[in-house]
Amino acid sequence: MSGRQFMNAVFKLVEPSVPVAPHTYVFHVPKYFTKPEIRAYLSRLYSLRVLRVNTVLYQQRIKNGITKRPAFKKAYVTIHSED
Repeated sequence: MSGRQFMNAVFKLVEPSVPVAPHTYVFHVPKYFTKPEIRAYLSRLYSLRVLRVNTVLYQQRIKNGITKRPAFKKAYVTIHSED
């Protein structure tokens, strides 16, 4: 893992747009975060045992030269059932 500081990172818990497995949560995360960094962030700050991290990078939407939605990264995080 890199030596990046997590102090200014913002993870936003969002409602899943599709049905997800039990104990799976969806976050909007900074685009530069990698899967190991997302796992480390949640483990350190919230003492969660993360089993799996899947990510999806969404491109920005532009219509008629106007940005309708900025680019963002979504992380699907599965945690241990006892956490």
